Amino acid sequence: MPVHSLRVSKIVLWRTYFVALFILVATVTASHILSDWIVRQQEQYAAIINVSGKQRMLSQRITGLIAKASIEARAQLRPRPDEFARVNEAIAEMQAAHDALTGRNGGEDAPGMTSGIKGIYFGGVAMLNDRVETFLAEARRLEALAADGQPMDPDEVEAFSNDGFGSLLATLDLAVGQYQRDAESKLEDLRQLNIGLWFVTMLVIILELVFIFRPLTRRIDKAQDELEAIARTDPLTGCWNRRALIHAGETMWSLARRQGRPLSVIISDIDKFKRINDEYGYAVGDEAIKFFAQTCLDGLRQYDVLGRFGGEEFVLVLPDTDELGAAQVAERIRANLESKTVVADGHSFQMTASFGVAALRHEDDLLHAIIDRADQALYAAKENGRNRVEFWREELAEVQA
Repeated sequence: MPVHSLRVSKIVLWRTYFVALFILVATVTASHILSDWIVRQQEQYAAIINVSGKQRMLSQRITGLIAKASIEARAQLRPRPDEFARVNEAIAEMQAAHDALTGRNGGEDAPGMTSGIKGIYFGGVAMLNDRVETFLAEARRLEALAADGQPMDPDEVEAFSNDGFGSLLATLDLAVGQYQRDAESKLEDLRQLNIGLWFVTMLVIILELVFIFRPLTRRIDKAQDELEAIARTDPLTGCWNRRALIHAGETMWSLARRQGRPLSVIISDIDKFKRINDEYGYAVGDEAIKFFAQTCLDGLRQYDVLGRFGGEEFVLVLPDTDELGAAQVAERIRANLESKTVVADGHSFQMTASFGVAALRHEDDLLHAIIDRADQALYAAKENGRNRVEFWREELAEVQA
């Protein structure tokens, strides 16, 4: 009976080695490519969300400039040529952003154009593509009238402003939210697939996890953090935007009510900010807003919340702080701002701000109730000479009712 040898031939050993090496290389390469693709996808969605958010800012800027030109026309004041240049520049930027988001052939090649986004831009009741194009066409027409010194119909300007500051802005917000949801959904699917490859890599060799997959995972986490930061921060000042502010403020409000602890809100507004824009330009105005935001941050505790509520208006939410304590914080910020000099783009000037303070009351059923009272106090501060801090009082509600 023949005896079978147990010796494995060199050919089999080399074949096994090359098969194992091929599996290792294929697994590591696939993991590397997929992880890098996820990073690129996240970076692409971050850029798309940034462009979409920029559309919101540009629509408000265009609307504000057109409304300003209309007011000046009714007052028989000829707008400066550089103002028309700013309008045209904003229109061109918004058109370029819109073209980048929708593509040139109905959105088929546009980045991030999922079925949800396509429904917002080209279908349903939103029809954002047509609304943006109509808005830009109307902006060009009104700007041309102003540039030629021709009168603008007040009703048309009012309708344009209502669209730019109202329904169009809301629809643009809808698109930003959809981009965020699409990004999270797609990236979640990719992350699940990546986990599977990670387990295969672990079975093949632990070193690949240490030297390849782990660094790429860190890049993924960093890109995810950047994506989330874009969704919750104001691009100009770096502090929280209105949506993130309200979300955090409502959490603090709910906790304060449940535990019976104090909570206060401060609303602040730069005094005569329009004059800064008119005298020095919008670029310096943006620097002034950033300067004011940093001054507010310097006067807050780590767990206080600061958010840009709109334009040059900021809201501060102070947990575990009663009305008197909040007023002291506001006065400290006010005095600090008044003592400083803003230096931007070759200009230097001083500015002041007004502050309204309100505290949580037992009957408050929403955070907005405190914000509304603080806003009434801010209005009183403006009426009483600006550059001051005002508490909310019952008579303020009666005066403004």
